Amino acid sequence: MGRTAPQHGARIPRAAGETPQPWLTLLRACSLASVGLAAALAIAGLLAAGIEAALSAIGAVVLVLVFFGITLLIGHVVGRRNPRAALGAFMFGYLIKVVGFGAAVFLLGTPDWIDRLWFLIGGVAGVVVWQATELIVFSRLRFQLYDDESAPADKGGRP
Repeated sequence: MGRTAPQHGARIPRAAGETPQPWLTLLRACSLASVGLAAALAIAGLLAAGIEAALSAIGAVVLVLVFFGITLLIGHVVGRRNPRAALGAFMFGYLIKVVGFGAAVFLLGTPDWIDRLWFLIGGVAGVVVWQATELIVFSRLRFQLYDDESAPADKGGRP
């Protein structure tokens, strides 16, 4: 039996290997989920409590997106150059973010237009959606653990 060409629209399976740019894959998926959440909360907030509620919910989700997105960008940049340093870069980036965001909160204060309830709803929902999406997408990423190219070939053809 000869091989036939795949039917129109059928996908050809690709060879096993790691996911290219895993941190950008995570960032893309989590950002899309966050944008969808922000839109849904904005509509709900607008209908329930007005424009301040909608803006507060959007602001909180955007703040979550920026906070977690910075870490994934750090992982992407450092991971491309030195994958073993990625964990240290994540920890350093997290420390800088916590100090930076904390200082911003104390220095800037709370704007008058923020609806605290909808900001809380947006923040908590943003973290939950981001983390759930990150877990789901991360569980599907593939990381290559062994360097298959440098394994010596067996001349007998057996593994």
